[in-house]
Amino acid sequence: DLAGPDSLSFDTALASGATLLSHFLWAVVLELSGLTAICRKALVASVDSATVALALAAGHATNDEELLQRCYWCLRATMCGAAGVPAAWLDGRGRVKL
Repeated sequence: DLAGPDSLSFDTALASGATLLSHFLWAVVLELSGLTAICRKALVASVDSATVALALAAGHATNDEELLQRCYWCLRATMCGAAGVPAAWLDGRGRVKL
């Protein structure tokens, strides 16, 4: 039983990305704070350029600040690399390109 107060033995290492994401979303919906925290910790640790889209969707759907923050930094690193954003993005004079 993952809902009991003494049952925080969910092994995230054995769960695939989709399973972990599913457990996280259901834990939030069912207000299982212990399981939510365990899944969040594993999700935040596993966010990379291949999983950021799903993690961002889950973070947005659940309004999870910790997950959204990790997604932001992952996207920033993916888009801009170590040098950071181009200066033209910050000066406000460039055209917006979609």
